[in-house]
Parts: sequence; C-alpha cells; structure tokens
Amino acid sequence: MRILTLICLTGIVASTSANAMSQDITAEDLLKRYKPRTRGVDVETPKAADFDKCTREVVSEGKGSSWVVYGPAGQVLRRFADTDGDAKVDEFRFYNLGVEVYRDIDSDGDEVIDQFRWLNRGGTRWGIDKDANGKIDEWKRLSAQEAAEVAVTSMINGDSQMLQSVLVSSADIRALGLKGTFATQAKESVSDVATKMKAAVGNSKTLGRSSKWMRFDAQSPALIPSGKVADRDLVVYEDAMGMVEVGGETALVYVGELVQVGSVWKLMTIPQAADDKQIPSISVLMRPELRNPGNVGGPVNPALIALEGELREHDKTAPGANASPRKIAAYNKKRAEILVKLITAAKSADKKDEYTRQFADGIAVAVQGGWRDGLKLLEDVEKKIGADSKRSKSDIYSYVVYRRILAENGVRLQAAPVAERQDVQEWFLDQLEMFAKKYPKVPDTAEALFELAKNQEFLGKIEEADQSYRRLERTHGKSTAGKVAAGARKRLGLEGKKLTLSGTDLKNRKIDISQYKGRVTLVVFWTTWCRPCTAELPRLKQLHQKYQRNGFEILGVNLDSPGAPVDAYLRQHKPTWNHIKDPEGMQGPIGRQFGIISVPTMFLVDKAGKVIARTVSVDDLAEGLPNVLRGKGLKPTEKKTPPRNARKR
Repeated sequence: MRILTLICLTGIVASTSANAMSQDITAEDLLKRYKPRTRGVDVETPKAADFDKCTREVVSEGKGSSWVVYGPAGQVLRRFADTDGDAKVDEFRFYNLGVEVYRDIDSDGDEVIDQFRWLNRGGTRWGIDKDANGKIDEWKRLSAQEAAEVAVTSMINGDSQMLQSVLVSSADIRALGLKGTFATQAKESVSDVATKMKAAVGNSKTLGRSSKWMRFDAQSPALIPSGKVADRDLVVYEDAMGMVEVGGETALVYVGELVQVGSVWKLMTIPQAADDKQIPSISVLMRPELRNPGNVGGPVNPALIALEGELREHDKTAPGANASPRKIAAYNKKRAEILVKLITAAKSADKKDEYTRQFADGIAVAVQGGWRDGLKLLEDVEKKIGADSKRSKSDIYSYVVYRRILAENGVRLQAAPVAERQDVQEWFLDQLEMFAKKYPKVPDTAEALFELAKNQEFLGKIEEADQSYRRLERTHGKSTAGKVAAGARKRLGLEGKKLTLSGTDLKNRKIDISQYKGRVTLVVFWTTWCRPCTAELPRLKQLHQKYQRNGFEILGVNLDSPGAPVDAYLRQHKPTWNHIKDPEGMQGPIGRQFGIISVPTMFLVDKAGKVIARTVSVDDLAEGLPNVLRGKGLKPTEKKTPPRNARKR
C-alpha cells in the first residue's frame, strides 16, 4: 500500500514526511490537526481525555486508500481519503454518530481545498472556492432553507462575500430569463451588497453577533409560469422568514423572495431584521397585475408570520389515533389558542376570516371526535362575531354557525342515552332545516341540505329525503353535494326500472350490467375500509357458491379512493365475482350516478335487468333469494330501509 501524504487545511504540504507520518502519526494527532474548513459544522470529537482510546488505520478505498480514525466505541470519526491513487489525501471527511456530515475536497490535486460539501444529516450544501482564498464563491447545490441560513448567518458574522454567494447574480438573472423591469429590479435589489448589509444590520439586536440561526419559515413554494416575468417557469418562495435566537428569545428576520436556479436557491433581496415592526414586502418576481401598477408590495406582519410558524410546528405534534383523550384535548386546546392569537393579530378582514375558518373547522372536528370542551370555544366565537355589526352580516358568521351545529350535534349524541338518540337526530334535522332557510345562498347550505336529506333517508323518511335531495339539486345543483343529490334521487326511484351501469374492471376490461341479463344479480358497492363490507363477505361467498348454478351472480363496484390497497384486499379475501372500479372513489362518476351515501349499498336486479330492491341486506338475501330465483319478489318490508350497519359517505 502506498504511503499517504496529508495536506494542511491552509493548502500547504504538511512538513511531516510520509514515512514519519506512517510510523508516528496518531489518532490524536489527526483529531487535533484537521478540522472542517467552514464554521458551524457539527462533527463528533471525543473529549481530550478519551483521545488515547481512539485508533487509526489505513484502508483501501477505490484507486487509493484512506486514513480512518475510530472513536472509543468503534464509530468512524474521520476519514482522510486518497481517491485517485496519487498517494495524496484529497478528501477530508468528518462524521457525527458514525454518519458522514461534511467533506473538504481538493478536486484538482493542487493540494488546496476548493470544495466544501455537507452530507446526510449535515444537509445538502455544496460550495465552490474558485479563487483558492479559503471562502465559498458559488454554490453547486443549495436548498432554500440552507440559502436563508447562509444569508442570515453571513449578516450575523458581517461576511458580505458569503452573503453575496447566495444572492442572485447577473449570470443567474440571465439563466432565469428575467425580462425588462423584473431583471432591472433584480439587479438593483442585490447591488452594493456590503453597504446594504451594513445598513440592514445597523443597531439591530436581531442580527447581532450573539444571534444564532434557528430555522426557515415559509409557505409552500409557488410557480410563476413563463411569459411576462421570465422566459421559463420560475419556482419561488414568497415572503420567507428566518428565525433566530437572541438571548434565549426568538426573533424574526425577513428573508423575502427566493428563486430556484438549477440545483441552487438564491435570495432576491438582502434580509431585513423584523425587530417587531412591519416591513414592506419587496416582491421582485411575484407582483399582482394591476391596471395602474404602483408600489404593490404590502407590509409583512412579523407577528402573524411567527404565529403561523408556531401553528405549523404545533401541527407536527398532532397525537396519533391511539393517544390518550387527555393528550388529544391538550393538543386541540393549544391549537385553538394559537388560532385565537392569529385572529386577534390579523389586521385585514380577509385574514381574520381565514384564521376564523381554520379555528371553526378544527374545533368542529375535534368536538365531534370527543373533545366536548371545544364546543364552548366555538360558541364564544359565534357570539363575538354575532355582536359585530359588520362580521355578523358576512359569510364568516354562517360558516361558524354551521360548524357549531355540527359540533353541538356531536356533543349531544355522545351524551345521550340510546333511548334518547332519536330525539337528538330530530333536533339535528330541525337545526339543518333552519340553517338552510336562514342562509339559502351560502356554500355551507349545500352541505346542510345534503346532511338533512341523508339523515332523513337513514331514518326511513324517504319522501322527505327525496324532497330535500330535490331542493338541493334545484338550488345548488352545480356543487358536489348537488350532483350527489341528483344521483340519490335516481337511486331512490330505481325499483321497477332497468338498471344502467357500466365501467371497467380491475384489469381495465369493459364491463356492463347488460352482460348479466338472464341472471338474478346482486350489485354490491364496497370499499376496503368498510368493516361491514368485510364482515359480510363470507356469507356473500356462501350464497354465491350455493346459488350460482341456479342463476345467481354478484357484481362488485369498488369505490375506494386512488391508492387504496384494493388488489391486496382481494387477494386476502378472495371474492368469487368481478368488480367495476370507479377510479375517483365515492365522489367519482359511478358514486355520483347513484348518489351513494354509505357502503355497503346493494341493489338486487332480476333476470330482465330491472331493479327488484334498491337496498337489501345479507339477511334479506339469504331468506328471499330462493323465491327471487323462482320468479317471486322479496317481501316489501325487506327493501325499504338501508342496513343499520351501513357506513356513511
């Protein structure tokens, strides 16, 4: 094996001879002498007292070999590699918990470090030092989060050259194909970096030497299509923020716009310290189109951005389905508190309404899931909006009222003994009816009418359900609920009529109910997540096996959403009949065609293709199928009410 020569991180050849290094250099020497070239890299280094427990060895690697330093537990701490077999180390690799996180590279063999790479848990950064001065001039790879971190950290350290490396350059502007005033403003916004950085830092406590980067905070990236702004599509973060820690407290830095240039994200503006004041939104690329364009940048509200970040972080801690009620309640209470702060901090009516909708939606779902205390919070917000002369006349009031009705219904059902649940259902129907009458034109009325009709149907009030479906179809026919209502009315009137049903099976072959003419056919609408569907499968398979020779057939209609494990489900349960697949699930064309509101739903069709029963249970089938196969009908009472264990839409 050839003896390796190490180069110093200053680019000067180590004075230690190869032979001396081979014989005398220790793991301690390597740990002390060679450190990452860039600051802030988190690498594992044992305590000085444990250096004598570390070991080093030379191992083969590709064309060359490497010095490897191992820690007291045998984990890799450093690897100094000769990758091209010239007996000189050209990659200095640093590890944390046995995983490589950073690498200094001499890419051209001149014994000078010219590339810096962050890896694995260390990140994705890949910097290039073109002029061999020990500083990064440009980036080969850089994420938006890391670009923001580099920019803010550069300002904290007073390093204008490093800040320049993450701002768009003239070459970037050409590569992006920016046009006219967009190119001009882009160049202006990042000109004279040192002066603008000094002005931005000024006397700011947020960007002082004691500040420490915490995290990047932004909405999802946006896409600006090619055309007016640039010759190509642009992927952009708008109004991004950085969070730093100062004296144990959190502070905000306005990062502004970032744009993706190949594998590198660049800033369009120099960051500004928020310092608890509103900052004009400097949008170089994302500009509204106005008849009389002017200064369209609105103010950035740091308090809102901080609270939005807090909400996103809190949502990451959402408890799982098996969490204790106490933990779920604590999570929901904290989320509600953050949203109330957002509603209060918002200056515009639109923003207040946006956060109020999030609040109402979250509370309503949580209450229906068992968090009864949330109902009082929802009632309080409803009263507060109702007392506001302007907001009480806007759609946001009806929005909260409707969700309070849903939440209160959940609480009443949870508290009511079984004998009193019929009364709760009647109360709910009355509330839905009153809501639809008071707010006939708001979007929630479509859902309210749908809930009204659906519950009437489940209570066996078929004529009333038909009237409610008709009313929904007439007043909100273009809505999703209105389209389902049209199908539901068709389903309610199916008996005695010829069934029309076609599609493709799970192997993409065309299939039509007319192919089953001459056989009594059970059409079963089902999903993989429907427990009653699975529970009834064994009995359906028995009936199919018993009566298939007598002219009985089954046709499944799968209403699972895309991505559901339908194939695996069928392999496990092995039904012995074919299935039509609605590619859009219960909201798809077949689900809408019949207004399917629950699964399983089963139609029984006679040999002529006419519907005998629009809803039938397995018990009905087991008892009545022999009569149907002999040309007789099911008993009237067996075809009027949906199965009690049906799963709702």
